[in-house]
Amino acid sequence: MAGKQTNTRFALLGKKLLVAVAAFALVSGTGIWFVSHPLNTGVEEDMARYFPLRSLRVEGRFEHVTAAEIQRAVIPFARAGFFGIDLDGARAALVAMPWVNEVRLRRSWPNNLTVRVEEQSVVACWRDKGMVNTQGRVFYPEAGVDVERWPVVDMPVVDGRVEVGTFLELTRLVEDSGRRVRTFSQDNRGSVFMTLGSGVELQLGHQDQAGRLKRFLGFFPSIDDAGRVASVDLRYSNGFAVRRRSDVVHG
Repeated sequence: MAGKQTNTRFALLGKKLLVAVAAFALVSGTGIWFVSHPLNTGVEEDMARYFPLRSLRVEGRFEHVTAAEIQRAVIPFARAGFFGIDLDGARAALVAMPWVNEVRLRRSWPNNLTVRVEEQSVVACWRDKGMVNTQGRVFYPEAGVDVERWPVVDMPVVDGRVEVGTFLELTRLVEDSGRRVRTFSQDNRGSVFMTLGSGVELQLGHQDQAGRLKRFLGFFPSIDDAGRVASVDLRYSNGFAVRRRSDVVHG
């Protein structure tokens, strides 16, 4: 389901901007200082009072998070006003949300903050427990995963990521043939085993997987009684073995 385009402004509480000339003199006179040194509480309060943040603009296409959730996550880091916004803290709080993939924050003079959020783009479920995005990062949403919508993959996880290159390549070949992948597994040696949406099991081994799969997909429609095929062993240089529910036929 395509996400809904969201472009929202939220008014933030704050006092009116005081005398502009005096405020500008304050900034120009201390700008180098407050960049180079941490602000003390009194200065922070003054800057928040003289240069309050008036609006928070939220941009992105959302399906699993809302603009209101993003607002609530950012506001605690924006109370110090336009110059005191904790951009790193706000970014960290947003990225910690499971369905948030990337975040960009931009201040616009004199009192605006724009937050652009990119949701996770899911390519698979991971072992019925988590989700895998297009970069291979495994994340764990609070709600249950939808194993009917995406293939279920089982691959080694290293530093929170799985290698999705082979999965994406082979899945694309299957989908181009009008079929879908139900499950996909790849062991430490790179050997691939997948199940199609029809229930047919494919064993591709660890070499020339794309070539083997193309050969099978091109031949599969010509197999007699293809609906009775249970599994196919593609680990042959010039053919494959088809197992039906009652016999084996070499292709």
